[in-house]
Amino acid sequence: MKLKPLTLAIALGVIIMVPSILVGNTMSDFPPDPDGGYSPWGDLNDDGSIDIFDIVWLGTRYDTTGTPVNKTALLYDVDATLQGLLSKINSLNGTFNSTILDLEGQIADLTTEIQTLHVQMDLLNASLLPLLPQIDDLNATLNLLNAGVVSLLNRVNRLENLTILHNSTYSTLARARACPKAR
Repeated sequence: MKLKPLTLAIALGVIIMVPSILVGNTMSDFPPDPDGGYSPWGDLNDDGSIDIFDIVWLGTRYDTTGTPVNKTALLYDVDATLQGLLSKINSLNGTFNSTILDLEGQIADLTTEIQTLHVQMDLLNASLLPLLPQIDDLNATLNLLNAGVVSLLNRVNRLENLTILHNSTYSTLARARACPKAR
């Protein structure tokens, strides 16, 4: 009973192959295999082995029709597409590498400028150090001058108030002298 599927597959293979041979349609349509071993064109289910399953696969599809596929042309199309994609990738890599080199150059230039600015800041700080005591003296002098100005403004305000008071008193006295009857 175990040999029945194998016998059926062999019989089916023979049934399929005999009409092909009688009609003259042989495997000559497939590319020749130089060493006479495995040929991917005969491996119909693409499992890496030409065996009874390939015959069964062929047998179940025997006497069906459809649009033939030129596998070689299809492979050439896939290869052309792949070559186009690889060309685009190489172009992008070139652009990417160029951009990276440009950015690295800009970073190097900016780093140099930053270092130059640090040196200039250090020189400015060094030149300011001797001036700090003089700046402190000037600040103290300005504070004294501001205090003096405030004091003078206060004195001016007091004098203005006294002048107003004096003028008011003088006007009152002058009016009193001018009108002797009011006494």
